[in-house]
Amino acid sequence: MALAEWFSQVDATDVSAQQIANAVPHGRVRYSVQAAEHTDFPDGCFSLVTVAQALHWFEFGRFWPEVQRVLRPRGILAAWTYTWPILSEALDLIVTRRLLSVIKDYWAPQNQLAWDAYATVPFPFEELAPPELGMEVSWDFYQFTAYLCTWSATRRCIEANGATFFEAFQRELEVQWGDPSRPRLVRMELFCRIGRRLESAA
Repeated sequence: MALAEWFSQVDATDVSAQQIANAVPHGRVRYSVQAAEHTDFPDGCFSLVTVAQALHWFEFGRFWPEVQRVLRPRGILAAWTYTWPILSEALDLIVTRRLLSVIKDYWAPQNQLAWDAYATVPFPFEELAPPELGMEVSWDFYQFTAYLCTWSATRRCIEANGATFFEAFQRELEVQWGDPSRPRLVRMELFCRIGRRLESAA
C-alpha cells in the first residue's frame, strides 16, 4: 500500500494463499498467489520490482531471469532486509539470552543471507548505492512479543519443545519492560540491494 502512494498500479504477490487472503484491499493494488521464480506477468511490464524480507528464500537461478524478463529496460530491482530489534541494553540482553540463544538452532540456513545484509547474494544487475535507511516502530510489550512469535525459529522451537521457554522469557522481559501497555521505540537497521536491469538482459 505504501508503494501505491507513488505508483499508479502495484501487483503484490506471495507464494502463500493465506498471506494473500490476509492482505488489506487497496484500489491500486492487485494481489495474486504466485511463486517469485515463475509469474504470469507479461514481459517488460514493471518499472520496479521489490522484495521485502524474502530474497533469501528464492531460487536465484530461476528468480533472476524472471526479474530480468518482467522489468522494463533500465527498470529497478530493490530487495531489503532488516536486523534484530533494538530497544535498550537491558531489554536486548534478555532477548539475546532468553530467546535468541534458545531458538538459534531452529533457523533455516537461508536466514544467514539476510543476517549478512544480502552482501553475499549474487546480484546480476547494475548495482546502485542505497541510501542509509532504518526502521522505527512504537510497540507496547504485547505487540513486541507478538512480533517475536512470528519468527519461524520461535514457532519451530515451540512446536518441538512446547511454549514453556517462551512464557518464561515473556515473564522476565515484562519485569524489565514495566507497564506492558507502555510503548517503547523499537529500532532495526534496514539493508538494501538495489540494481538496474542490464541493457544486455533478454
